[in-house]
This record gives sequence, structure tokens and C-alpha cells, in this order.
Amino acid sequence: MTVTQEDIERGLRALGLGERSHLLAHSSLKAFGGVEGGPMTVVRALVETVSTVMMPAYTSERTAVWDASGLFEGNAYRQEPPPDAAPAPFSYDTPIDREIGIIPETFRTAYPVRRSGHPLLSFVAYGELAERLAGAGDETNQVEPIRRLMEAGGEVLLTAFSGSGIAAIAFSGQGADKFALGGSLAVNTIVNKTKASIKNSSKVYTAADKKVTLAAKDYSVIMVFSGSVQIATGGGAIGAAISVNTIANTVDATIDNSTINAGGNVNLTAESVAIVGSLAIAGQGADKFAIGGSITV
Repeated sequence: MTVTQEDIERGLRALGLGERSHLLAHSSLKAFGGVEGGPMTVVRALVETVSTVMMPAYTSERTAVWDASGLFEGNAYRQEPPPDAAPAPFSYDTPIDREIGIIPETFRTAYPVRRSGHPLLSFVAYGELAERLAGAGDETNQVEPIRRLMEAGGEVLLTAFSGSGIAAIAFSGQGADKFALGGSLAVNTIVNKTKASIKNSSKVYTAADKKVTLAAKDYSVIMVFSGSVQIATGGGAIGAAISVNTIANTVDATIDNSTINAGGNVNLTAESVAIVGSLAIAGQGADKFAIGGSITV
């Protein structure tokens, strides 16, 4: 299944985000499945839906000074330094670490973003409050942009999405002088597990009147045509078309052993949309006898 910009924008609006929202977004392109237009589609959907977008722009792999044990600045970020570790001075043009994902780096290069000045854990922002969130004064405090976002009434949004689609055609045809026997079988199965969670003693805080939204959604579609045709000019014909389709998805939104301090509502949604469209046709023609049938399960 391919996700479009319109799909992403529709999903953001359904979660209560809009033109007055200020959003810290951390997204995985892989989690979307197929995206029409790639990471730029996700970035454009965010920018065109909300007022301000902020994303993590960490550069620890490039700008950290590693010691023999793989530690930097007292933090165990990795077990071992990257094999190509070559520390370089931080600049506002330093590429974002690959582990953070391609969406933040696409955002950084595609828009005239404002970037905070922390040499390891910076943020990039674009929109109405970009200067306020990622402006001067945050060079030594990596969470300062997040604190500013809270003061501005930013939203906390955590989402998980999965989508699958199957389009199948199964067809058979037989012709004979005396007897024709044939059939077609189409079996299609989708099994997805989608989970959005806040766990492991996490702490989530929002400003007054701002909500926390935790959403998990799956959208699965099966479209299938199965057909069978048998023709016997001098005898009999037997045929069948069978289609078996199964969607067995698990969708879960969970808050476990964590603290949520929200000025507004705490919304948990788990939604599964399953659509099956199936057509099974069997046709037989014979001089003496013809037996046929179609089954859709």
C-alpha cells in the first residue's frame, strides 16, 4: 500500500493537529510502508498542516569525541565508536546522523530551517515559532528547544501506522473436444501488528490545555478476482473458482508504567480498517453436461 501526502495530512488533522499547532516530530519513513514521493512527501505534509515543525538533528556520530571505551562526555551512546569515527567541529550545516533517519535530514536541506546550537543534540525548526524554539541561548542545554515548545503550548503526538494491500488475479481456461476440467484458487492473507506505546518509566508533560495523543492505526485492503472457464464441444465440462481471503491484524495503543502530566485530555486510539473486495466467477459450456461453481471466503 502506498501512502500519499493527502493521506498523511488527513491523518494529522484527524489527530487534532492543524494550522495553529506547533509540533515536535520524529518519524521513521520505513514505518509508513510505501510513500509516494519518498521522505519529501512526509516533510511537506507536516509543514503544510501545522504552524511550526521541529525535529531532532543530532550529530553525535560526527561531532562527538570518542574515547577507547566508546564513551563521550560521560554518556554510553554506543558500545563501540563507529568504524569511520572522525570527530569534526559542529556547524549549522553538519548533516544529521543516519540513525536519526532520512526525514529530518530531508527537512533540514529542503527548507530554510533554524537550528539550535548544541554541538551533539541540536534541533531544527521551521515555521511561525522556529526562531523562538531553536534560536540563541541553547548552546549548552540540549533540551532547551523542547522546554520552549512546552511554553508555547506545543502538542505531544506519538503515532504508529501500518498498511498493507494485495491485488490478485487468478484465472484458468480449458477447451477440449470431449471433456474439460479446470479451476482457479486465490488465497490471500494479511497479518500486521501495529503498536504505539509509552512505557519503561517514561515521563510526558504538556503545557496547560494541551493534550497527549497516542494513536495506532492499521489500514489493510485485499482486492482479488478469480475465474475459471471450461468448454467441451463433444462431452462434459467441470470447473470451479475459489477465493480465500484473511485479514488478521493486531492494533494496540498502550501506556504502561509511565507518568503522563497533561493540561488537556489524554487520548488513546487503536483503529483497524480492513477491506476485502472479491469476485469469483466460473463458467462452463458443453454438449452433454457442465458443472461449475464459485466460492468466496
